[in-house]
Amino acid sequence: ADIPFVLEVNAPLCEQQERYRALDDVITARACEHWLLEGADGVVATSEALVETARAGGASRRTIRVIPCGVDESL
Repeated sequence: ADIPFVLEVNAPLCEQQERYRALDDVITARACEHWLLEGADGVVATSEALVETARAGGASRRTIRVIPCGVDESL
C-alpha cells in the first residue's frame, strides 16, 4: 500500500533541544530531521515562521502547507 507520509512541524525541535535541554548527538538528530523532512509527501507547518525551518531542514517548498494551530470557539 502506498500511504502518504505527512509531517507536522510545530517547533524547531532540534534547535530547541540543543539550546534548552540536553542533546547529546546533534549530528544524528539533524540527520534524522533532514531525512524526515526531505522524505515527507507533505509538511504541515503551524506558522509562517516554521516554513523556513522546514525548508532549512530539507523539505521541498512544494510540499509545505501552513495550517495554524487554533480552536473553533463556536463549539
